[in-house]
Amino acid sequence: MDRHDRVEVQRQQIERRIERYEELREKIAKLAATVTSADGSVSVTARPGGAVTHLTLSAQAMRRGPEGLAALLLATIQQANAEVAALLTAETKEFVSDRTDLAGLLGARLPVVDRAGGAPLPPRPAGR
Repeated sequence: MDRHDRVEVQRQQIERRIERYEELREKIAKLAATVTSADGSVSVTARPGGAVTHLTLSAQAMRRGPEGLAALLLATIQQANAEVAALLTAETKEFVSDRTDLAGLLGARLPVVDRAGGAPLPPRPAGR
């Protein structure tokens, strides 16, 4: 294989990689996770970066009072953020080194959520 052929092979590889990055960008733009609280009274849709794009509250949720509603909202939002981070990790896996703990990096920024009760657990130590 001469120099021209090697350059052409590299050019094609770069073009394929750019196409995959564009596909990933489009997937991430559409990525979202919707979570409903255990009692069904709160539903939250979150996108990468923690943006809440949809929130539904039932009459049952409103009867919890300010503190109960706030706790349930935060727990449900945190769970949605954790799920969208897991989806993002899965989508980007092919683009990061095997030595990069992307889930750990994203998870360090997100609280651990007790799925059974919907309550936030103490934050993870950084880097774990």
